[in-house]
Amino acid sequence: MPVLNVGGLASGIDTKSLVEQLLKAERAPARIAEQKRAQTQARLDAVKQMNTRLLALRDALDDIKQTSAFAARRATSSNESILTASAAANAVTGSVTVNVKQLASAHQVVTAAQASATTALGSSGTITIQAAGASSPTVVAVSDYSLNGIASAINAANAGVVASVVNDGSGYRLLVSSTKTGAANGITTLSGSGDLASLLPGIGGLTQISAAQDAQVRLGDPNTGLLITSASNTMDQAVPGVTLNLRAVGDGVQVTVARDAAAVRATVQKFVDAFNEARSYLANNSRYDTATKKAGPLFNDYDIARQLQSLERELIKAYDSQPLGFQRLSEVGVRIGSDGKMTIDAATFDAKLAENQQAVASLFAAAGGAASQVLESLTRSVDGAMALKSSNLEADIKALNERISDIDARLERRRAFYQAKFLQMEKLTAQFQAQGSTLANFANSLSASASKKS
Repeated sequence: MPVLNVGGLASGIDTKSLVEQLLKAERAPARIAEQKRAQTQARLDAVKQMNTRLLALRDALDDIKQTSAFAARRATSSNESILTASAAANAVTGSVTVNVKQLASAHQVVTAAQASATTALGSSGTITIQAAGASSPTVVAVSDYSLNGIASAINAANAGVVASVVNDGSGYRLLVSSTKTGAANGITTLSGSGDLASLLPGIGGLTQISAAQDAQVRLGDPNTGLLITSASNTMDQAVPGVTLNLRAVGDGVQVTVARDAAAVRATVQKFVDAFNEARSYLANNSRYDTATKKAGPLFNDYDIARQLQSLERELIKAYDSQPLGFQRLSEVGVRIGSDGKMTIDAATFDAKLAENQQAVASLFAAAGGAASQVLESLTRSVDGAMALKSSNLEADIKALNERISDIDARLERRRAFYQAKFLQMEKLTAQFQAQGSTLANFANSLSASASKKS
């Protein structure tokens, strides 16, 4: 049976307000727990954000530990309308003359012109297709005998060719192309049976508009230089470590391979930025604001600060096993200032990279390897310091939620208790008031009776 919400009708006391005040006073522990939960949640959010930055720093550190990152090469073409070039880390620096004598092309044939692309050319027959290299021919069944239907049937067969319908002004033709370029990838069989025999009389009876041919380039002299062929217009065998993308026939293109200092520096800059971001986030969230008298969510978290200081020591110390002039990151232009911010001097870095690329790579591998051990202890997903912090804070929040829920449940029971007590008081008060009214009325009646007799 629900407890009535009394309002002091008999006693004149605002019992509803009184109950709320009593419960508010008794809920003080829950409010303290809610404040602590908000602080703990803010700390958990900050720990997760810090961990995100540490993971980004770890990834950037992994990049600069790779020797190949410092061997970046850049290939340029003197005429990109003829060819473009890209270089891998193993490309040899230097220049070579490339002459594009022929582009690779796919085999293409067309049928005789037809008056319509949608009118059926018959009602029976199949198509036999075989591309070079296929172990056996493919027989294609046709349901729509118009040019459009035949093209769709050929494409659905996945037989190493593609078909389309074109209008050359004299009529509609079926254009069939091999899916691969190169001399060895032509169409060997393309014939129809039944009503399709006249449309597709065989390769010899079709018009060839593009032969199956390989790309050809000559290195050096355009007439007598080394001849290299490829089934594709993307060639990676002509110059070791260099990929040529052929676009047009032409002679005398200079392909130059050089060290790509800008790309190497960009890799290091990514590490510098990640370091500064992690350092800055920790500083901004661990300070105490004397004006507001509020501490950041990572205030007094000495463990993270101590680990970052250990990482910094690994990055600024000398590695004696390295050649002179390449024993400290500061010697190659990467420094940590008094404010804790890391910077890179582009001119110094580029000069050192040009002087001894291997030594620069080896120094970063050594420093990065040592610093990585510190980061690993922080960022391991299961037992790393950041993961354990998050896990403990989540457990604290769970415990606080349970405590708040327990207090609120207990207070709801107290509310029912108080309401029942006040209801009983109001009932008793109402009874006393009723009895008083009865006695007053009785006394009044006696007094009135006595007055009449006198």
